[in-house]
Amino acid sequence: IRDRRAIEPLIKIMKKGKTYRIRSTALRVLRKLSEGTEKLFEATICALKDSSPDVRVQAVRTLGDFREDQVIEPLLKSLSDFSWSVRYNAENALCNQGRKVVDKLINIFQEGPNIAKKRALSALVRINDPSAIEPIENAKCEKNTEMYMLIKEALKHLHGETGKKKKKLD
Repeated sequence: IRDRRAIEPLIKIMKKGKTYRIRSTALRVLRKLSEGTEKLFEATICALKDSSPDVRVQAVRTLGDFREDQVIEPLLKSLSDFSWSVRYNAENALCNQGRKVVDKLINIFQEGPNIAKKRALSALVRINDPSAIEPIENAKCEKNTEMYMLIKEALKHLHGETGKKKKKLD
């Protein structure tokens, strides 16, 4: 399908399709057909509220194709989705946005819901911005917890890339 007249019917299918596979496939086709358009953005925002994680995964992947700042907040909210695959794909999409999301990721790492903190930390490491080091070093968490180990690994990576001296978490 390359005919742009298919956009409106596909949006309707994506919103009202009877099965998640139909809705997910409609969004995948829309992603290829109407790249970067306002209609696609609006349909994708609706898809983030779908009951199916597969549809929400397609939505965050689609948002990751946009380079406009308007996609950042919906992607940040998706870091708190109950589905691991949605959170993971939101992280990937945020990494595609680059350094402009670092401050917001730091904020989520510091004050966001626990479910989002790990993905925010992972994105900060992948983006590899030195400004993330100090907030990560100053993070409060109990020793020998999963988050403690993740922070330790993140700092090891970030210090290795920046050449700065490591700070012990002990």
